[in-house]
Amino acid sequence: MPDCPLELGRKAGRYCRLLASLSSTALLCACTRHSLCGRRSGLLAAFSCSLAITLAPGAPMAQAEVNAATDQPRPSIDETVIMLYYRDLGPAAAFYGDALGLEAVYESASAQLFRLTPTTVVGIVREGEQAYHPVREENAVMLSIVTADVDAWFERLRERGDIEILKPVANSPDNPIRAFLVADPGGYTVEFFSWLDEQP
Repeated sequence: MPDCPLELGRKAGRYCRLLASLSSTALLCACTRHSLCGRRSGLLAAFSCSLAITLAPGAPMAQAEVNAATDQPRPSIDETVIMLYYRDLGPAAAFYGDALGLEAVYESASAQLFRLTPTTVVGIVREGEQAYHPVREENAVMLSIVTADVDAWFERLRERGDIEILKPVANSPDNPIRAFLVADPGGYTVEFFSWLDEQP
């Protein structure tokens, strides 16, 4: 019996496909010891899986068949936009556009959008009457970017000299990842990490 519940027609496959449909980026189904998926049925098998969304441009999108609660088709989810708030858009635009090299896909006096993956966008918003949230001195939000080239990203940002490194690149003692942290101009924490060979 196959050991991944994402395969069509297998036990728990429907539930994993529903979770997978939340993003059209590549989906890794890293099942606990892999053997659990084919031997447990229903929701138990689905929740035995750890689903990690990675930044793989052009990856195929897994379509949800039905809503798990109602067995009715649900409306589509086409993109994810992460909105972050700033007093000054200039430094934030330079960070996401220049330092990270993201494509600017929209710009106005109060907001700009940068494409992170084919279906994920980072929005930077200037504080003011039209902004939904105020700027806070400490932002308890972390943007985590999954990449196969975490060391290359670390060198790119370190060599610029104008980006605050919060934590240098290193293997995590608790999780199978290699990661580093930087601060963006608004005080948001941005994490870059790669999965190590032994994924959860």
